[in-house]
Amino acid sequence: MGLEFKVDRPVLSPRPSTEVLVEKALACAGLKTRAGILRPDPRYDPLVVDVGTGCGAAAVAMAHFLPSARVLASDLSPQAVAVARENAKALGATVHFAVADLQPATMPSPDLLVANLPYIPTGEIPRLQREVRDFEPRLALDGGPDGFALYRRLFQVARISAGGAMLIEIGFDQADLVRNAASLRSQNLEVEIFPDLEGMDRVALITGWS
Repeated sequence: MGLEFKVDRPVLSPRPSTEVLVEKALACAGLKTRAGILRPDPRYDPLVVDVGTGCGAAAVAMAHFLPSARVLASDLSPQAVAVARENAKALGATVHFAVADLQPATMPSPDLLVANLPYIPTGEIPRLQREVRDFEPRLALDGGPDGFALYRRLFQVARISAGGAMLIEIGFDQADLVRNAASLRSQNLEVEIFPDLEGMDRVALITGWS
């Protein structure tokens, strides 16, 4: 997204695929195209919660490109939150941070919940490239036996305002897991899957919250 982020051992290095997540989130949260240029809609000030923020890439980008948004970012790791807070300050972005297991409590519920949680199956981690396996934090990689354990929990506890949306970054083979988790939460939820720059399933949009 043209922004420069500090990364350190407690956080995962941002990947190009996360730009797809951010672009879809900006579109959902009120960044409109006018005369071929992306411009924020000043009439709309959505509450956006970024779960599993890591270095803060998604949250800070949201606050940077859509300053009318109220952005709260959380992570289970206090060290990751410290890095994300540094990035927000360096880029002049207004983001509120919290150390929390999944979604922090807010009043009201957010209009948009964004999450980039660990989604690599535990058994695949030893086979990852050395630069990922040995230098990226295990906490940011390990998604449990099928890679979807944290997202399954998030679907059950997520609190989103009526008419709001959830956007999550997923593994290339996890679209059916998203649909199953959504249907278990509510038969009213609808799922749309978007590809990354390589054409692989990477971002899921879940709407129909009530």
